[in-house]
Amino acid sequence: MRRAVFKGLLLATILMLGLASDRRSHPAALESERQHDERMWAMMRQMLADFGRSNQVAALDDAWKKTKTPQQWVLFGWDQAHEIPFTPTETVQQIARACRDAKTLNEALQLACAHPADTADIILGLLTWTSNGGAPSLQGRADLALHFIHAAAYECLFGMGRAVSVAKEYLDQSQGKPFDLDDLAAGFAGAEWVKQAQRHLRWRNAWATGEKNLDRNLPAFKYGTGLPSAEQLVKIQEEIAAQMVR
Repeated sequence: MRRAVFKGLLLATILMLGLASDRRSHPAALESERQHDERMWAMMRQMLADFGRSNQVAALDDAWKKTKTPQQWVLFGWDQAHEIPFTPTETVQQIARACRDAKTLNEALQLACAHPADTADIILGLLTWTSNGGAPSLQGRADLALHFIHAAAYECLFGMGRAVSVAKEYLDQSQGKPFDLDDLAAGFAGAEWVKQAQRHLRWRNAWATGEKNLDRNLPAFKYGTGLPSAEQLVKIQEEIAAQMVR
C-alpha cells in the first residue's frame, strides 16, 4: 500500500513539474499566470483525494482564497518562511522568542517542546524563528534544518509534509540541481516528527526533557543524490520512523 502511494506521488509530482517545465520552454504559447496556478492547484487537490486525504482539500482551497498565492510558491517556498500561508499567533511568537539563542535545530526543538502548546504551534514557532533570523543546523547543515522545519510545517497545515519534500527535490532537479536524498530525508523526518507528536503527548514531552533528541533519534543522512525508486523512498521513511520511536 505504501509503495503504491509513493508511486502515485512520484507520478503526480512529475506531471505537476512537467507543466512548469513546458511553461518555461514555450512562453509564447502559455496560458496566463493565474490559469497556470489554478491548474496546478487542481492537480494537487486531485492528488490529495487520490491519497485519501480529501479532508485536506478544504484547507488548501481556503489558503488559496485567502492568500491568492501562486500554487508553486505555496508548495515550494522553501527558502522564505513568509510564503507558507499562516499568521503567527501570540503562542507561536512566544515559542519563536524562546528559541532566539538556539544554535542548532536540536536545541530549538527542545526549547519549543518545553512550551505548553500544541504540535502545530511548536512547529510554526520554529518556522517563525527562522523567518526572524534564526539559523539552525541539523547534522551540521543549515539546509537540512530548513527542510525538516518546512516539511513539518506543511504536515501541520496540510498533512502533506512528505509529498512536498518529494516535490521540492523534483523542482530542484528541473532547475539543473541534483535530486538530494539527504534533503528529502530531512523533510521526511520533519513530517514524521509531527505525526508522532500529534499521536503521543508523552512522546513529545520526551523531546522537551532531552530524553529524545535529533542527534540520537535520527539516522545519519548519507543517502546521496539521484532519482529514487519508490522502494528507496519507503526504505528512507522506515529508517527514519524506526530511529525516531526507539
